[in-house]
Amino acid sequence: MFGKPTLVLVCAGLLMGCHKKAAPVESAPAPAPAETSTATPETTPAPYQSFPVASQPPKALPPPPPTVAARAENYVRENVPGTPDAFLSAELRNFVQLKHRLPDSFSEFATVRLDSIPRPPEGKKWVIDTATLQVKSVPAK
Repeated sequence: MFGKPTLVLVCAGLLMGCHKKAAPVESAPAPAPAETSTATPETTPAPYQSFPVASQPPKALPPPPPTVAARAENYVRENVPGTPDAFLSAELRNFVQLKHRLPDSFSEFATVRLDSIPRPPEGKKWVIDTATLQVKSVPAK
């Protein structure tokens, strides 16, 4: 059915091709030599805490869209007591990785990372906790 040259070419093609070359992995630049520090492991901040956190945004934020206002507090806060949401917290961490900063508001986070805002538990709203990089449900005011 197939001649010997055709069979040899098919075998050679199978042995040679059909694989993708992996893209070279870029390594992060080596950190600069650190000065001597007296910081203890307890006082050393976590990597995500190196982002600037302000208690109030430097400029007034525009009012959030009705969908955000109905389900979330628009301002980010620090050390919020509440119940973390795994999905929204993962999306918040993805936002921080993508933008290399914390979102200015829940509205900005929702616009960049979410197709729609999930409904919070009854009587609660979503809020961003900058200390733990989590989205938590807190009692609605």
